[in-house]
Amino acid sequence: MSRTVCNYKLQPLFSRRLDKAALAVMIVLALIILGFSRSALADELKLPESILEMEKTEVMKGEEASTKVDRMHRGEVATGRDYIAEYSDGEYSATYYVSLYDEPEVAVEARQEMARVMEETSHEFSHFMQRTVNGHTVYMALAHGQAHYFFAQDKELVWLAVDMAVAEDSLKEIFSIE
Repeated sequence: MSRTVCNYKLQPLFSRRLDKAALAVMIVLALIILGFSRSALADELKLPESILEMEKTEVMKGEEASTKVDRMHRGEVATGRDYIAEYSDGEYSATYYVSLYDEPEVAVEARQEMARVMEETSHEFSHFMQRTVNGHTVYMALAHGQAHYFFAQDKELVWLAVDMAVAEDSLKEIFSIE
């Protein structure tokens, strides 16, 4: 019984131009997918799991969160990368809003614009003030039985609305989470 052996010459892996192009495309696609998933994961990790004893009960993100942010401001201010997290312990509640920007400087500019608008216009908030907490400029106002804080942190513009009884302790904890 005779065996036929294929006389095929093995070529080095990726020696042909098409193979190199395919490899390049696969690497680029893998990096894009990894970048998107890592970015989304990093964005999600910015939301505290709890604030004081209040557990995260709901998270809204993407278009749904952006629509809510725009509706609350009666205009188009959402970045398209917005998150809203609700917290509760049965007695107290808090809402943590985050809008992500491409650069930290842009988040600071957005914070300053929000402060300017709140100072110059009549609105439902009272006792508007600026203060410094752990080196961060934080603005605060009162409304609806809650303290409302907003500040820029890295590429984030954060708004924390929290029941008055736990407001200061909540703010202190937020800055220790960093």
